[in-house]
Amino acid sequence: MRRDSLGRNRRVSATSQWSASVNAVRMRLNHLFAEESLAGVALELGVNSETLRRQLAGPGGVSLELVLATITMRNVSAEWLLRGTGRPTRR
Repeated sequence: MRRDSLGRNRRVSATSQWSASVNAVRMRLNHLFAEESLAGVALELGVNSETLRRQLAGPGGVSLELVLATITMRNVSAEWLLRGTGRPTRR
């Protein structure tokens, strides 16, 4: 629930909650790759560089392939990447 501009309680749709989650994952991915060339990251992760650029820029979704490759190849914590909690890297 959230309040609208008139102070009334309104249900938050599952779609808007999912959209916020995708944007949060995108933000964390952009944080991880900020200091690197996208071509190099794409090559390392085994994804197409143009697809990577589009997914990091938005507004569409972030592929499961990119999420799994980042977790596996970069030793990134799934909990941090998907939920924003815990440490960015796995122990």
